[in-house]
Amino acid sequence: MTKAIGKNAVMHPLAILSRVLITVLVFSVTSLCAQQKAADAAKKFAPGVTESTIRFATIIAGDVSPADRKAMLAPMEFYIKLNNDQVDSFKDPRYKHRATRRMAESMLRFSNELANRRLMLSKWVLSGPSSTWGAQLKTHYRKDPVFALIGGIANGEWRPIHEFAEKNNIPTLFPITDLPVISDTDWHTIYFSRGYDQEGENSARFLKNVMKTSGHEMTVVQFVGASPEGRALALGFSRTWKELGMRPEVTVRLATGETLGTEQLAQVLEKKNPTVILVWDGPKALATLNALSDASLKPNMLFISGRYMGDSIWRIKDRIRDFTFITYPFSFSAYRPVAMGGTSTPRPDPESLSRSELPLVGHTQQISAEVGVVLETLTAALMDMRSYYKADNFLDAVDMMPSRQIPLYGTITLGSGHRYVSKGCYIVKLSNGAKPRLIRKSDWVITDSQGGRTKKEKKI
Repeated sequence: MTKAIGKNAVMHPLAILSRVLITVLVFSVTSLCAQQKAADAAKKFAPGVTESTIRFATIIAGDVSPADRKAMLAPMEFYIKLNNDQVDSFKDPRYKHRATRRMAESMLRFSNELANRRLMLSKWVLSGPSSTWGAQLKTHYRKDPVFALIGGIANGEWRPIHEFAEKNNIPTLFPITDLPVISDTDWHTIYFSRGYDQEGENSARFLKNVMKTSGHEMTVVQFVGASPEGRALALGFSRTWKELGMRPEVTVRLATGETLGTEQLAQVLEKKNPTVILVWDGPKALATLNALSDASLKPNMLFISGRYMGDSIWRIKDRIRDFTFITYPFSFSAYRPVAMGGTSTPRPDPESLSRSELPLVGHTQQISAEVGVVLETLTAALMDMRSYYKADNFLDAVDMMPSRQIPLYGTITLGSGHRYVSKGCYIVKLSNGAKPRLIRKSDWVITDSQGGRTKKEKKI
């Protein structure tokens, strides 16, 4: 056995080996602990989430006007700043025991640590043809991973963004679009409604009820503008009309850049003698429709989209108002602002509304109202996630929220499998006179997607 002599102690080879083994073992345990900690963090957090931040993105795709951009971004930026100002103040040691901090943490219930977590907002701007948006989104996400997409606005169909979110498991909360993807299986995007498709569907259901009441068959012709809006309206109508077992409609598709002309309309009326015509086109078609007031042949019913026609519906001539039916996918209660902390009183739907009583006027005002719902829903979901920041948990938290009232759509219904939260629309007409009112001609009819049935929903 080797002995140590002064400073020149010599260690036995077995002792050296033991020390090496102990060092390796300690290093291995430390490494395993670090790996386990990293694995636990990865298990707890989704992309875009760290111990101190949650990053979101909102999308601006295509040629969106500066006014629409501002209407969407201004409330979001204010919300993010307000949250982060509060987080910064809560981190100040001087406020550690103050009532305001304790109250905020108490309000956050199971997510007390959310009071110390900053929110970040990235703005992903997509340009060029929509066929290139997928590649642009991939680049954005690689450089700047986010937990969820909130809001967002596109001049065109939402499909490229929808498909990217599905492929990458990114929750997308209430994009501002009238052209959503219609799917019974996709999961990650929650829309306000099915947009134009929903209006076409409800026109078909309304007509079926009219036919059932009258006992007469209907000959239907639909004119379809060469636009995503026109195609979506026609698709919603045709699909539902077929599902209802009705005689197929005649479809006349307008060429790109073509406007429905009085001569073309007169020829179809003479040849087909339709009971009903549906004109799925925008305001440019109004002059031709107003010319029906002097035409010798007229349909019994004319359908147009209130959303697509916009403010031009108020210029419909008196002499065609009696047979013109308008899809109206918004709340039919007069707008009454509610003070902070107040509650809305349930009221029955009125029979008519003046223009000044409409819930919201103008596209930018609608965008601001929708963003308000986005941020309200986001706040509630983050509070209910109990710090488990994963995509499925976020979507589950949204699904668990109760139905509620919003100014633009009235009742919105969340729940498992509900990816379009406003589910119907009214059919309305204009009264005669210089100051017409919208007259409600139907109840709010929604589709039970599980069983394919329709039911009336009482609106508040």
